[in-house]
This record gives sequence, C-alpha cells and structure tokens, in this order.
Amino acid sequence: MRFIRPTGLAITAKEFKQWLTPLLEHPQRPHRHAGYDANADPMMADQQLTQDLGIAVSGGLDSMALVTLLSRHYTLQNASNSRLHALIVDHKLRDNSTEEASFVAIQVQSLGVTPHVLTLDWRKSSSSSSSGYGDGSINHSHSHSRENGIMDQKPDKIHLETRARLERYKAIAQKCRVLQIRNLFVGHHAGDQVETVLFRFSRASGVEGLAGIQGRAPLGVLNVPEALDLNVIRPLLTVSKDRLRATCEDAGTQWVEDPSNQSLDYQRNVIRQYQQHIDSLVTEQGPLSKLYPLSTPALLKFRDRMDRHRRAAWDQGQLTARLMVDIAGIMEMKKNLCT
Repeated sequence: MRFIRPTGLAITAKEFKQWLTPLLEHPQRPHRHAGYDANADPMMADQQLTQDLGIAVSGGLDSMALVTLLSRHYTLQNASNSRLHALIVDHKLRDNSTEEASFVAIQVQSLGVTPHVLTLDWRKSSSSSSSGYGDGSINHSHSHSRENGIMDQKPDKIHLETRARLERYKAIAQKCRVLQIRNLFVGHHAGDQVETVLFRFSRASGVEGLAGIQGRAPLGVLNVPEALDLNVIRPLLTVSKDRLRATCEDAGTQWVEDPSNQSLDYQRNVIRQYQQHIDSLVTEQGPLSKLYPLSTPALLKFRDRMDRHRRAAWDQGQLTARLMVDIAGIMEMKKNLCT
C-alpha cells in the first residue's frame, strides 16, 4: 500500500479509477489493500457498473467525498448514476438528526445518486436482534425514500458506539437485500486505518487484526442473514482526509459535521485526537523524532507488513488444505488397490 501524503490536492478521476478497479473484482484470496493489483481485470470492473451498488453515507466529509467520486466515475464511464444508491441512516440520537438526514439526501440527489433514508427504531431493535427497520418497501413518489421507526429507547452511553454501528449495518444490510445490492461502498480513509490498528493494538490483536481494514471484505454482521452475501468495498483507504476535503471543496459538495466526533466519551475519538497530536509533534521535530514510530506513515507501513503476513498465512492454509485432500485421495486409491 502506498500512503498518499496530505497534499490537499483534489483526487483525480484517473486516481480514483486506479484504486477502484481492482476492488470490483471477485478475488479468490484475501484482496490486496485498496487496489494497486497488477492482475486487475478492467472488464470485470466494467461489468459491475451495470449492477446496483450501495454507498453508506453518513453525510460527513468522507462519505460525501466518496459519493462525489463514484458519481463522477459513473458519468465518465457512461454508466447510469441511478445504479448508485446512497443509504443514509437516521440514528435518532440527536435532536436534529432527521433534518440532517434529509439535507444529506438532497445533496446526494443533486449528484445524481438515489438516496434512501433509513430511520432506526430502537424500540424494535431492543427486542429483536435481527430487524426493526420496516418492511423494506420503497417510496418512489418522492425525491428520496424514508423508512420510519419509533425512537423511545436509546442504548446506554457505555455501549452506544458499538450498538449504533451494529444497528446501522443491520439497517443497511436489510435495505441492500431489498434492492438486490451485493456491493456496498464505505468511505473509510487512511486515518481510519491508523485508528483501527491502534484500537486493535489496545486489545492485543494478532496478525489478522493488526492487518487493519481490508479494501474488500464480507460485511459479516452477526444475526443478519441479509449481510451474508454483501461485500464492503473501501477504495479510499490510502487517502488522507486533507485530500477528501479538497475533493469536496473542488466539486462544491457540502457535508455535515457530527459534533459527537469531538466527544471523548467514544474510544475512537480519543485515539484520533492522540494520533493527531503525535503527527503534529513529528511534523515539528522531523523524521528523526523519537515519536516517529507512532506516526501515521510508520503505522501504515506496519499495517502493510501485517497484511503481507496475513496473506502469506492464508496462502499457506490453502496449500495445506490441498495437500490434505491429495493425501486423502492417495490413501483412498491405496485402499481400493488392496481390496
């Protein structure tokens, strides 16, 4: 993986296509992180443009940059933007969440992408581990569809971050099943990658965990059958947030700022602020700083090494499995010859 330095330059259409094409394949092994696969099949990627694709859209900078880039990519490839579906979740955890979701839907629609607002129903999700987001019906009579729910039980604050993420992906997975979507785009970027590695460090994760976020992987939400066939695609994992900001500004795309991102009640926010402080110190002190091993570039290089180990272990496991099958076949042949 090559980390793209935070130059503040808008992402070009050529760059985005380079990252996107490998991830639209159907890999037979753990996929290389965020693209740069010399064996990528452009024809396979082009075929994906004729299928409906989902985009998880929070309305924040990252996801709005992703919507902007995907919309532009489809236009340049002479594909229909109507194949792109923005899935916007109204968590009902803030007073203005509904108005914010509607604003995001309008912005997304202005880019030619079809928005769907999914409203979480905490009452139903508290009593059921697998549903609670309406019957999946879509209202085509308005500019965007909304599935309503009733909010009367918020999770306690300790488990809020994890619970909200789970409920969000449940709602998205169920909507993808209704829309017959197999691939879901998510706007995770290089900063998210570093946060994930540090978070897993804190939990003493092994190689699989320290390999970080993968460019393409199954969604894998527990107790949600709809998630079994859904792939998550992350084409921006090597991109700095500065470049995402420049991309939105260059295209005139508006985004919303979530005030909860500044709250130290959430572990990822603590990790993010810590990392920003480390990076600022390294910038001041230079690459010889004693803190450099904890900087974003160093941690991304570490993640790359862990990912290589992960893929090597996967290959070794496949080889061992084939060997065991061959041995079993030989033993069966020997048994037949002796009888």
